[in-house]
Order: sequence, then structure tokens, then C-alpha cells
Amino acid sequence: MLIGLLPSAALADAGGPGQLHSTAFHVLPAGTAIAVRPLDDSPVNLDLRKVFIEALRARQRGLAADEGAVVLEFQSEIQGIKSGREPLYGRGVTTNRETRLRLNMWSNTEDSLLAGRAPGSELRGSVRYVLRATLDDRRGGRRLWQGQAIYDRPTADDLATLKAMVSPLIDALGRSVRAGGFTIDGAAATD
Repeated sequence: MLIGLLPSAALADAGGPGQLHSTAFHVLPAGTAIAVRPLDDSPVNLDLRKVFIEALRARQRGLAADEGAVVLEFQSEIQGIKSGREPLYGRGVTTNRETRLRLNMWSNTEDSLLAGRAPGSELRGSVRYVLRATLDDRRGGRRLWQGQAIYDRPTADDLATLKAMVSPLIDALGRSVRAGGFTIDGAAATD
């Protein structure tokens, strides 16, 4: 089974680097068959579709053929977040009469024009993973549920992180969750 091979995500009452929000607008009738459809056909989303299907099967949710009456649509997004500081190559002092500029041409302890960035002052990147899902009743033309999982972390295996985010999102399917925190254990959690 695919779910057993994936890193797991644990939903907690509060805290954790992951945040989950969901809103149930209408009750999802028991035994409702759900079709799963990505909003775009990127390779990542096609892989995630399989994970969504396996997660629904593991929770004994009925599955429908594509474009069934109740459709779970999802999209994934990966956003880069910069942290650190911009280079500082000098200082300026301005008064009413003059402006003085001190440029740091060479230094092995500070940012300088010729030597570049000081050790330890490089920009470090983090990544925000976002997974959004909606559950719509095509027959009644109404939205039953929507949810979003967000996970901030240093750069990691994008696909493994997104796959691990499916589980808490499916755990919240049909329920309203104001702000639940979750963590990802396993291979996706290695930084």
C-alpha cells in the first residue's frame, strides 16, 4: 500500500511547523463516493492524486470514477521564502551640507566589494508548501468542504513533503478545523 511507504504527518491540537485550516459547509453523507481531480496536470499533482486516492481508501471512503457527483479538487504550490540579510558593503552618513560614504573594499570578517559576503551571512532559503482542496457536490452545485495545509521548512524533498501533507488534510475532510498544527515525520522531515 502506498500510504505505508510515505512519511507520516501527525495532526496536533496546536503548534507544529504545519498549519491546517478547513471549513465544512454541509454534511457529507456517509458512503458518498468521491472522485479526485487535480486542478492542473503537473507531474507533482498527478502523483498527489494517487496519494489522495490511497488516503481515501485507507479511511474507507468510497471512490467514484472521474467527474463523479462529489469531486475533491486540489492544487499544490511551492513558495520560496528568503531569510537572512541583504549584503552591506558600506555605510553612509548624510548631514545638511554633505554626504559621506564609506565603502568596504576588502574584509575577511564583513561584507566587502572584493571579497563578497562575510562567512555565515549568506541568504538562506526556506520553502512554504501549500496544499488546497475543495469538495464540491456537482449535482447540487454547492461546496461541501474546503481545506488548506501549509508547511514551512528549509528546502527539502518537495514531492515527499506534499505527499505527507495529504494525510492531515484528508483527516479533516468533512470537518471544520480552525487552526490545527501538524508535523511531518520520516523521510520528508530530514532537513
